[in-house]
Amino acid sequence: MQDRFEKRYHDNCVIYIVIYAFIGMMTGLIFDALITFLMAVSPDIAKSMASYMGVATFAASSITILAPKTGYKKIIIFAAIITSASLAAISYVQNQWFISACLFLLMTGITLFDVILSPYIATYTAATSRTSFLTKASCASVLGTIIGTFAGGPMIVFLFSRKLNIPYNAAKILTQDISSFSFGYYSGYIDAHRIVMMVFAAASTLILIPAFSIKESVGDHDASHSKEKQSSGLPELLNKYVVLFLIYTILSRFAASLIAPYVSVYLTKIGINRAAVSMLATLQYLSALVFMASSGKLVKKIGQIYATAALCLASVPFMLILAKGHSFGSQAGFIVGTALFFRAGLANASVPIVNSLAMELVPKKSWALYASLVFMMQSTAQIFAGLFTKLYLFNNSGGYADAYYYAAIIYIAAHGMLLIVFSKKYNCAERAGCNQKHISSTTGQ
Repeated sequence: MQDRFEKRYHDNCVIYIVIYAFIGMMTGLIFDALITFLMAVSPDIAKSMASYMGVATFAASSITILAPKTGYKKIIIFAAIITSASLAAISYVQNQWFISACLFLLMTGITLFDVILSPYIATYTAATSRTSFLTKASCASVLGTIIGTFAGGPMIVFLFSRKLNIPYNAAKILTQDISSFSFGYYSGYIDAHRIVMMVFAAASTLILIPAFSIKESVGDHDASHSKEKQSSGLPELLNKYVVLFLIYTILSRFAASLIAPYVSVYLTKIGINRAAVSMLATLQYLSALVFMASSGKLVKKIGQIYATAALCLASVPFMLILAKGHSFGSQAGFIVGTALFFRAGLANASVPIVNSLAMELVPKKSWALYASLVFMMQSTAQIFAGLFTKLYLFNNSGGYADAYYYAAIIYIAAHGMLLIVFSKKYNCAERAGCNQKHISSTTGQ
């Protein structure tokens, strides 16, 4: 009986990792092809991308609160359906209000998979293997993102060249300055984006196959079937570590929201051609995969808090290099690409560590609620980041570069606080027993 339970738990984790890889592919498309498409057809919506992400995160977090009642399987199926349908709709509608509504639904669907990641994996793993499974899931997502990003740009250029009946290299050069396009060129460029987005929308329906294979039991996530003492869950969310972790995640998400959604736009603005933009964006995701895969070893050596702070603070110098992207002339592609590689790799390597830490702060019955609360706070940060970029930062010619300065300052403040507050109690490394008193209170096994 125990072996059967363990197999079901393991299989459910593997299934989610596969699904998360598909979601990574969609994420790669969104932050590359979709954002440049929106910059062409609806610049105001594109400039507010962070706000859409924020509102969608709030919506996804609200839905995740229902997980103890509905189970994760129904939420995953719902998210897969709205993700595919909304991306397909964005591809061919022209009404700005409809595009806005579809973008909100798309981001809600995508974000749902992020919000339920930690509580879902925590439900089906022991605390000692939780970070490992979260790392595998994050790596799968990044691998999918690499595929989505790498495929998007070259596919667009290829389709663009076919529509104009010109060589691929000629089309690639033309995409260096889309502002000079004639109506015919512009129409072909937009149509190429539409086709690529429809292809990805169709591919995203494959998520439903593994989603229907998840095997749930009511006791997996319903606190009423747990041995834990029943409560509203609120007392566990009022201690100082829980509150300060929320402040940390707000600062981190605000900083990331100033730069992450606009990487492709910034690279285009400093004169890098469309295919090269996709290649550079792909390299930053590849770096995230490489660094993320090795982050577990760093945790074992110096502990999870020190590892998180070290990785993120090490990314700051590369942000400062990126802010000077315009000044590198013909070497911009190489220098900016290298800086992107290390910034993305170092910063994203901490993601599974932070996700695991969040589940250590509260008991099992509060996992879904706290994960939702974390993402709600992040959504608030994203909304304000979107308003900040739209109303102030991106209204001047150097705004996209200045965003890296702001992000660097906030990163330093956030991770300084993380070190001061959490290092004494939660800097657990596996070699030191990883604070078993915290682990035993959170594991559902």
